[in-house]
Amino acid sequence: MEKEIREQLTYLQLLSTVKTAIRWLLRRLPFSSEIIGPPRGLVTCTEKWIETNRSKGASYLELIPGVEIKRKPPQCISNPIHWKFRREYAESRPAMFVVTIPQGRVWGNVGAVITPDDCLLGDVSREFLKSHRENSIFFQFKLARPKRIKGRVAVLATAGSRTYFHWMCDILPRFHLLRLAGLTDSIDYFVINSFQLPFQTETLHILGIPSTKILLSTNHWKFHIKADVLIVPSLPSKMDVVARWTCDFLRQSFLLAESKRTFTPNKLFVSRAKARNRTLTNEAEVFQLLSGYGFEMVYLEGMSVLDQARLFANARWVVAPHGAGLTNIVFCQPGTVIIDLFSPNWVNPCYWIISSELALNYYYLMGAGEPPPEYVDPIGQSDDIVVDLVELRELLEMAEIR
Repeated sequence: MEKEIREQLTYLQLLSTVKTAIRWLLRRLPFSSEIIGPPRGLVTCTEKWIETNRSKGASYLELIPGVEIKRKPPQCISNPIHWKFRREYAESRPAMFVVTIPQGRVWGNVGAVITPDDCLLGDVSREFLKSHRENSIFFQFKLARPKRIKGRVAVLATAGSRTYFHWMCDILPRFHLLRLAGLTDSIDYFVINSFQLPFQTETLHILGIPSTKILLSTNHWKFHIKADVLIVPSLPSKMDVVARWTCDFLRQSFLLAESKRTFTPNKLFVSRAKARNRTLTNEAEVFQLLSGYGFEMVYLEGMSVLDQARLFANARWVVAPHGAGLTNIVFCQPGTVIIDLFSPNWVNPCYWIISSELALNYYYLMGAGEPPPEYVDPIGQSDDIVVDLVELRELLEMAEIR
């Protein structure tokens, strides 16, 4: 048996080596990836590529200047602050832009952008948990034949479009950049990798993007287009970091003036009981404790985006297991208390970052369980959460919730 396993491993290693060699050879053939193989090059700075291709009609428009950001630590009862928060205490945020690329191409369901000289623009072509060089386009022996699209095509698609957080904070803000550039009325088609979920159809309708203008890039391996003119907004930020301008755009688009005058509970406990993962195992006990402080349980599934915005705009205290529902804290008023409940195997500072931008009072609590060593990230994002009720009560007192 051991001999068979060793032989199988040797075969797989040999196969991997052969595939790597073939891909290396394909990228050096004198043919475009429109014919065979992956793109021949990688560009990690779109602005620099534009500088060398202006004579061919490419253009770059800076819309929001870069800025240096410093953040105050989150509040918690544990020590030290989790390392994922500490590494985000300071950030150098790049400028936001829109570029125009004649004869540009888009491949795959997350909108990989390919230049006319056959280079992947890495900084506008994001895939989860992959570096630019690890983009799946570089592992293809042959791309699907590109479909010619007449007119001006804008790229909104990027990773995570089927999740509420990434839709609201990564996809829709790219439309706002197009609007800032004054280009939305001139665009014939938008590349979007999902648009049929209720929150997607609602927000696209509000922003005025008709379904007739959508090029759906759902099929990762077969979607490949070549546009007369490709228009590409920058990604709004690095992964899981939300800028103030994104928060302002979402508030202006989906938070109606009358929302603040609507009566809704001001102490929210957001349930994840209907979620497929990262549920609160002892939710009943947690809610029993919170109800003594006047909290009301809410289920966001089935609510419209406008209703969620209204709910959070009137909240003053929000407690929730970490999940997409907390995206709605972008609609909260300054001073609102946020308590984010984590599994020890999955910590993401994204809602602390939003809180920092909007002057919210952010607290977090680690769930029960042995935490991994510092700087070890097991990516246990599906792990359920068990809250220690004594620690939760201590945190509620720390946050002065009465």
